[in-house]
This record gives sequence, C-alpha cells and structure tokens, in this order.
Amino acid sequence: MNSNLSHREVGLVSGMVSVGIGLGAASITTAMGFIGDYSIVYSYLIPIISFILVSIISMKVIKLKK
Repeated sequence: MNSNLSHREVGLVSGMVSVGIGLGAASITTAMGFIGDYSIVYSYLIPIISFILVSIISMKVIKLKK
C-alpha cells in the first residue's frame, strides 16, 4: 500500500495509525483498571475480546479485498 502513496500521505497514514493505537491502548487499559478493582479475571477479558474483534474485522477486510 505504501508504495502507491506519496511521502506526505505515508506520514499521514502512519500518524493516523499511531493515534488509533494510542487511543485504543488508553481506553483498554483504563477499562481494565476500573474492572480490575472488582475482578482481575474479568479485567483480562477486555483485551481478549478486543483481540477477537480485531481479528474478525481483519479477516472480513481481507475477504473484501479478494
């Protein structure tokens, strides 16, 4: 994908990805902290569920590309 973009666009996409990852990590760790006050086991379900959702979305996007 990056080979078809200009250097400015590559930087823009990289920045957007970094912001998305940062916001996702901040929201997941904050939610884990709040839920961890009640149950450590339940707090670890949040990243597991998030990983499963991202995997499902990634598989659907790959199918759309084909």
